[in-house]
Amino acid sequence: MHDEFEDEIRELLESGNTFAAVKAYREETSVGLAETRTAVEAMEGRRLRPPDTADPSSCSRPVPAPEVAGNQ
Repeated sequence: MHDEFEDEIRELLESGNTFAAVKAYREETSVGLAETRTAVEAMEGRRLRPPDTADPSSCSRPVPAPEVAGNQ
């Protein structure tokens, strides 16, 4: 990815226009939405890599315990 393109995406993110950043990234790279979101979020600094969804301990927020009948 070239510097001018990265600068454009970062400017869109800094102005709060995440939708436009995602759209610009997809148009430039022709990758899918999931990959685009991961890349844009990484550029935004929210997340460096996607969490391992198979491992709940890798989530950034607590996973609630399942409710058991009688323990409500």
